[in-house]
Amino acid sequence: KCLAYCEALIDFGEDESVELQHEAKNSNNTFFDSVKSTLISLRDQMSRDLVLARKSQLIRSGVHVTVLGRANAGKSSVMNRLARRDVSIVSPIRGTTRDVVRTRVEIAGVAVELSDTAGLNVSADPLELEGIRRTRDVHAHETDITLALIDFEAAVDFRTLFAAHKDTLDMVTAHNKRTILVFNKLDLVAEKFTRQELMQSILAELPDSLKEAPRVFVSCASGEGLDVLMTLLAQHVTVVYSAGDAAENQAPIVIRERHRRELEECVTCLSEFIGTSTCF
Repeated sequence: KCLAYCEALIDFGEDESVELQHEAKNSNNTFFDSVKSTLISLRDQMSRDLVLARKSQLIRSGVHVTVLGRANAGKSSVMNRLARRDVSIVSPIRGTTRDVVRTRVEIAGVAVELSDTAGLNVSADPLELEGIRRTRDVHAHETDITLALIDFEAAVDFRTLFAAHKDTLDMVTAHNKRTILVFNKLDLVAEKFTRQELMQSILAELPDSLKEAPRVFVSCASGEGLDVLMTLLAQHVTVVYSAGDAAENQAPIVIRERHRRELEECVTCLSEFIGTSTCF
C-alpha cells in the first residue's frame, strides 16, 4: 500500500496537485507522514514478533555462545575448558579448526550451545576461507554472547596487540553483540606485568567502542582465571535468558531460522528507510 502511494506520487506528482491524505478525510497528516506512520507500525509489529520468536528459540535451543578469535588464539582450549571435556582438537598447527564445532552444556541452570569457530586470518586456502565465512555467518545470525579471544602471544607489546586481532575486534564492533573480552595465554606475560599494569596498558590501547566491555584474563595452560570467566559468562547467560521473559504474557512464536533472518532484514531495511529518507 505504501509502495503504491509512493509510485502514485512519482507518476502523477508533477501533473496534478498531489497532497494525498491517509484515507481519513479529516486527517491533518500529509502524504509522507501517513506513509511513515504505516511503516513504523509495520516495523514495530515485526520487532514484537521477533521478540516472541526469540523466546521460543531460547526455550528450544538455549543461549548461543560463540568463541571468536584469530588462528591459534586458544579458542579450542577455551572451548574444552568451558565444556569440561575434549570437544575440539587442540593443536599448534594453524587452521586446525575449519568448521563450526558445537556442543551443549548447562551454565547457571540454562541450556547453552557453545560454538568453536575457525580462526580469523588472511588465507588463500579455499577450505579455510569457507570456515571463516561460516564463522562470520554464525556470529552475525546465531550468537547471543561472544567470547572474543585476544592472546598475548600475538604481539610483542600492547601497542601492536590489538592490531594483531583487528579482524576479531572489527567483527565484534560490526554486529554489536554482547561481548566478553578474553585475554588468553596470561602465563606468557604474568611474570613481566602485574594485573593492574595489564589492565592499565590494555585500557589505554583498547578501541573506544570496546572500553566498556567486560574483560577477563585467563591461561588455559595453568587454569588461572577460568573460574572468573565461568562466573562472568554465567551472569551474561542469565541476563540473555531472562530477556526472553519480557514477553512472558504472550505465547512464543515458532518460526524457521530462514524466516527469522528475513524478518530481521526487513526490520533493518525499514529502520534505515525511516531514518534516512529525505522525504521524511
